[in-house]
Amino acid sequence: MKKSVDSIKPWRRSTAWWVLLIEGLIAAGLGLSILFQPTQAQGWVLLFLAIVLATHGLLVLLSFLMGRRQGNFPLIRGAVALIIGMAAILMSMFGFSDRLTIAWMLAVGLLVTGAMALLAPFIETSDRERRSGFLMAVFLLVLGGLLFYNVLAGADVLQILAWVLLIFGVALIGYGVVARNRAGNDGS
Repeated sequence: MKKSVDSIKPWRRSTAWWVLLIEGLIAAGLGLSILFQPTQAQGWVLLFLAIVLATHGLLVLLSFLMGRRQGNFPLIRGAVALIIGMAAILMSMFGFSDRLTIAWMLAVGLLVTGAMALLAPFIETSDRERRSGFLMAVFLLVLGGLLFYNVLAGADVLQILAWVLLIFGVALIGYGVVARNRAGNDGS
């Protein structure tokens, strides 16, 4: 489990307290905005998911360029995630399409990228590193599944996402405050 968390955010072990506080405030703020303004928040949620997808693709490509991944598979999966994520970002910024089309594109992109991330440890890494990408694959598949279900059924999964973000944000804020107090006590 620790390897999975480290593979998603390898810098997390030595994260400064104020970074945790900012991440918590952003997550809690996004959760609150979804709860209180769900219609306007739909566009922000789609943009957030597009940024997650594009960032994942960029990180996979950088990992490939740095020699941590083997073969052409990371190049393909990184490019797919980056292209779909960037296309969704540009489409939403410049109004090329409606939210439903962007949501469909992101749902398919997240599901495809998540499935490829499940296969990736068996194709592009050594035996000892196979479990490291599992958490990210599950994360992408859950996001893609929720978005796909939301588009297909018209269900309001934004409320679920809002509460998850709010709880996660409050937990990060609390952890940031505790980390700050520890840092203050260690420095005294």
